[in-house]
Amino acid sequence: MTQEPIRWKVPNVIDAHTHYSGREPIAHYLDNLALCGHHQGVVLTFYTVPRKDAGAYTYEHAALFQAPPYARRFYLFGGLSHDVEQVARGAGRCLAPQVGALRAAGFAGVKMMEGSPYYKKDLPHALDHEYFRPFWEAAEAAGMPITMHLANPVDYWQSESMAATHRDAAPQEEYFRQAEAVLAAHPRLRINFAHFMFMGPNLRRLGRLFAQYPEMRVDLAPGHEYLYYLSDDVAGARDFFIRWQDRILYGTDVSDVNSLKLARAKAEQVRLFLETDGAFPSPYALAIGKPEMAGSNGRVELQGLALPLPVLEKILCGNVQTWLG
Repeated sequence: MTQEPIRWKVPNVIDAHTHYSGREPIAHYLDNLALCGHHQGVVLTFYTVPRKDAGAYTYEHAALFQAPPYARRFYLFGGLSHDVEQVARGAGRCLAPQVGALRAAGFAGVKMMEGSPYYKKDLPHALDHEYFRPFWEAAEAAGMPITMHLANPVDYWQSESMAATHRDAAPQEEYFRQAEAVLAAHPRLRINFAHFMFMGPNLRRLGRLFAQYPEMRVDLAPGHEYLYYLSDDVAGARDFFIRWQDRILYGTDVSDVNSLKLARAKAEQVRLFLETDGAFPSPYALAIGKPEMAGSNGRVELQGLALPLPVLEKILCGNVQTWLG
């Protein structure tokens, strides 16, 4: 590695949002984490399309991460398998047993892309539809951690590049409505909404959800747009992060398909936002060769929150450990 690893203000950093696809050697993925200064990581699986006779999804690289020397470094999140016939009937009986099956197979939690517009052609049911009820009940009863990709940034619905995916998708607000309905019905769900729940411009609403649902969390994996929105009101964002310091998980979305340069830039962007004071250019924008790239709100520079060390210790490490038990 030609770049220096990131040096954080805290001694241990756990990335709550990473991926390993197997397209690159495990050594490259590990180099990415080392360059980011990460000591441990959560490895999230990918969505699988509905199929016949679905059973618990087995992440194809699980054995790799469950074997020494990696077993104590990584937490694995599996995915749900959807039976095409049960999807058609709108009755997801196959989902409930998968919670126990995943846990028995050594998975620490469940990754859900089912809240994303990308997959609604295969899985058209709303999150609060009867189809998902068996899963929510089983996950709540078992205390199974969930990381969910919910909706997308609001400007994706107006973006020409995203038109093919979002033209026929429900609006962002409908996804938020579904999530709130699920939480109201299952208030003890240990659920983390990835990418800050795409609520950068809605801190008041996110705070209300935190107040209502004590097991709900968000992670900081970019979705870079939330950083631009929060940079518009540094004092308000800082107060929010301090008030809800127990509910925010550090994450980057780093994967094996990222170059070393891009992986480090993702982590450095979040580090500068959490640890430093003042304005800074986006390391991610610089890494992809678009230094003037603006956020959804037109902002180019980001602002750091300079969070206190005890808050950093929770966000960067302690909160993930608490959540995963």
